[in-house]
Amino acid sequence: MSGYDFDRRIVFATLAIGDRYFEQALTLVQSVLKFTSSDIYVITDKAAESDGHVRYFGDRLKIIDITKYDNYKSHIGEKFNYHLKAIAIEMVARATGTPIVYVDADTFVFGWDKGISRYINSIDNSLLCRFREKVSDNTSMARFIPEKAKAHNVDYTQIHTHLAMETVMVFTRGQETDRFLAEWKRISDYSIQQDLDPFIEAFELALALHNTGYNCINVTAKTPFADNFRTLHNGKLISTNII
Repeated sequence: MSGYDFDRRIVFATLAIGDRYFEQALTLVQSVLKFTSSDIYVITDKAAESDGHVRYFGDRLKIIDITKYDNYKSHIGEKFNYHLKAIAIEMVARATGTPIVYVDADTFVFGWDKGISRYINSIDNSLLCRFREKVSDNTSMARFIPEKAKAHNVDYTQIHTHLAMETVMVFTRGQETDRFLAEWKRISDYSIQQDLDPFIEAFELALALHNTGYNCINVTAKTPFADNFRTLHNGKLISTNII
């Protein structure tokens, strides 16, 4: 099977809320279209302003208008709500049955080859990303976690799943993936309803991993796509395998 076929069995996705992130997402779109043969889904509140971009980039750019979903309208504002990430990924999962490479809007693809696509397509029912320490560890993020855990009525000291680094996440497909995504969306919906701090959305993701037992694969320097993304971080371009 050709590299093109492997690429076509993968889609990219990003969440772009507000003018700044929508503009940044266009760099990601260009990089995906340049280096891969995959489609890219942009979940955004700027769909009304995207017609020209769709005409320019072609039908591989798919726009999902998040403002059509009444549950989230009040949570789209100047402050970026990270809880919407789970909703965005679940929307893409419902639109396509292929593996999803979620990439933050301020990140872009820095090269790609058919070996990466072949690797992703060889794995079922797994989340591939970089992971931090466990939720139960006493970390620099501990000041955010107890409040969220209390709101969700869970004892975070008993949650031993790891906190994901959400810049780049690969969700391979299968029934267990769909079950995990539904649970992550449910938890994120609750956090939105309770108006919990949108920072450290990795907690909601880790809680979903804990509840479902979904398989995780930690991305290391030896993982095929570990060095294939760059992020604009504090005004500097850095490799996403170190953040």
